[in-house]
Amino acid sequence: MGVASVTLDSGGSDSDTVFAYQVGGGIGYEFVPGIVVTGDYRFLGTTDPSFEDPGSPNLEGEYFSHNFSIGIRAHF
Repeated sequence: MGVASVTLDSGGSDSDTVFAYQVGGGIGYEFVPGIVVTGDYRFLGTTDPSFEDPGSPNLEGEYFSHNFSIGIRAHF
């Protein structure tokens, strides 16, 4: 849990600092002795930021991010 600065850039620029949260997890499998194949997932979200754009007052939005990664880890 923490805070995030979210920026809107649409001709003008505005930003808002909002509450942010993330959760993640992962697994690893020892493919051969000393070599681990990993898979991870991370979700990041924020509460609704509010922006003030002269052309469209009181814009609101959400920010969500889903990240997947795979990797190889070697143990010596």
